[in-house]
Amino acid sequence: MVLAIVFFIAGTWFEYEGNLTAFMACYIGVIWFTPFGKTRPVIAFKALLTILLTVLGTNYRLTTYTGNHSALTIKYIDVGQGDSTLLELPDGTTILIDAGTPEEAQNVINTLHSEGIHSIDLLVGTHPHIDHIGGMPAILDSFLVKAYLQPETGTYPLETSYTMDLIAKKLDQSHIPIQIATAGRILYEKDSCTLEVLAPKPDITMEDLNDYSIILKLTYYNTAFLFMADAGYLEEETLLEEDLDCNVLKVGHHGSYGSTSTAFLKQAEPLYAIISVGAKNDHNLPNASVLEKLEAQGIAIFRTDEDGTITVMTDGNKLQITTEK
Repeated sequence: MVLAIVFFIAGTWFEYEGNLTAFMACYIGVIWFTPFGKTRPVIAFKALLTILLTVLGTNYRLTTYTGNHSALTIKYIDVGQGDSTLLELPDGTTILIDAGTPEEAQNVINTLHSEGIHSIDLLVGTHPHIDHIGGMPAILDSFLVKAYLQPETGTYPLETSYTMDLIAKKLDQSHIPIQIATAGRILYEKDSCTLEVLAPKPDITMEDLNDYSIILKLTYYNTAFLFMADAGYLEEETLLEEDLDCNVLKVGHHGSYGSTSTAFLKQAEPLYAIISVGAKNDHNLPNASVLEKLEAQGIAIFRTDEDGTITVMTDGNKLQITTEK
């Protein structure tokens, strides 16, 4: 009886993690609760079943949640010193935010193929810097892309002019519609799942192209995610009157000094922070001051240079975070 109670409690606890351990633990509880007798063969049989089910329960995780809602999956792809994030929405809609550098394009392609993805419903180029849009031409060559989203920056740096021209050419050849991101635009809305553009704000002039970054907020039932691209203090300041509350924050500008202000963090109140950054990068990112601010607010930090590709799965209530390393 005591063993039965212990395993039922364990089942309830592990159910929070959304894995098979919960079901195994509860089933073991049933085995020990059932009055099959207390002879040695019966006890030995129960013990054997307990061992087998425990092994199964601790080594096999469900890929979807067992709650009332379908799973939403976000992959923060390890592309070194760059950005690329894959959203797989509950109805199968796929959205790719940025594609890293040209050298990391094949890595992004492989990640999508490993997910069984052959078409992209929305491809987002957050701003015209090579570590975000360098892999876009290869993505456009490898997948059926249904729409492309970009900010209205007007100009772009000389070092990315060739890439931007190539992207424009491929979009035109494939008749892929170009959408311009402006604050307040709803990109997706279905079954309590919403993807909204928070920035760039219209009629606001910035000197730094990073502050024209497309900032997105994804909400699914009781969970929310912010994607900050390379936004700095100035663009963050334009958002302080918005609803920034989120569970997971994709930290702006790879954790650079001049981004992720204390005021912004207090407004967003994330539980988890994801930093996309290259190992031993030349810029010494993430900056120590950013890490200190995150730690001061008790925010759990995940980094692609240390954790590899980071996957977040949610049913709209519970979060499950797994890392590649």
